[in-house]
Amino acid sequence: MLSNMMHRLTTVLLVAILGSGVQFLNHATSGFNVATEEFPFKCNAKGNLWCAGDASTTSEGILHLTPNERNQSDDFYYNSFGMALFSSPIHMLSETGLWMSFSTHFTFKIEPKYQDFPGDGLAFVMLRENRTGSPGAAFGAYGGDGWQRVETMAVEFDTFQNMPFGDLDRNHVGVDLENIRSKVARNAHYAGIVLAGSEAIYAWIDYHAKYQSLNVRISLDHRKPKDAFIELPISLSNVFGDDGTVYVGFSGSNGLCTCHNFYSIYDWNFQVYPDDGGIVLLIEVLGGILTLVVVIVVLVCARMKKNSYISLSRKEFDLKSSSERVLVEI
Repeated sequence: MLSNMMHRLTTVLLVAILGSGVQFLNHATSGFNVATEEFPFKCNAKGNLWCAGDASTTSEGILHLTPNERNQSDDFYYNSFGMALFSSPIHMLSETGLWMSFSTHFTFKIEPKYQDFPGDGLAFVMLRENRTGSPGAAFGAYGGDGWQRVETMAVEFDTFQNMPFGDLDRNHVGVDLENIRSKVARNAHYAGIVLAGSEAIYAWIDYHAKYQSLNVRISLDHRKPKDAFIELPISLSNVFGDDGTVYVGFSGSNGLCTCHNFYSIYDWNFQVYPDDGGIVLLIEVLGGILTLVVVIVVLVCARMKKNSYISLSRKEFDLKSSSERVLVEI
């Protein structure tokens, strides 16, 4: 009986949801998945990357941002930097002219030549134009003075404390806009990570256009953490204007010192979505439905238990009455 009732209840709820026009899924309108067997990283003219500086790719499909020769003298690595952007610009505006959401995931590794003297770090970058910057603290994306050369948004994985630019320490994740003084930054130790620890690090960056929020997650595990590591309220239209065309990719650098890093990117996925309202709405709707179902189940079970108790009591009363009648007749 309970089973039939729950089946009917579920059917009614599903019909109500579908009838209301709730959007269950947001499908990506554009995007790519690089470093797969079918679509490996390639820096050449026919490849999927626009590469500048010391950026290069290997036959195994790994992207390196600085020279990957490991046995050169220190001066070989001085002021090395590399930038690799997806070869085509990404259009981030919807048909209604609004900025859309995006999600990107990539796996990278930072290996210092000398463990105690790491280089400057790497960054995921979003640029108005495919234009390089300076080495050292600028990540190869900003100018030598720390200011943007074109409209820029960067998520930095910083492994060198540049005091003149207000760096938190030499192991932090931050979000930079018009200059390399991060709008928000947090020590990667809080995620149990040493950025220059020569380990594969998984990163997820999500921009929610509806809520104008940027979330960054990092992990040593391939499973995406539930909670964001850092969050920043941001409107991409305020950063890049209303054109909505940007270049996305990576940039990394070393400075004029014996502090050198080797930067490797192993895979990269980037997707653009109309907005995230449907997904959020779905979660809210399902949460409300689940609560309603639980309440109804509890009430139904309580009612059935009560009816069962009443029925049992009546049976006991009838049996007792019957016994008394038998005794009287005897």
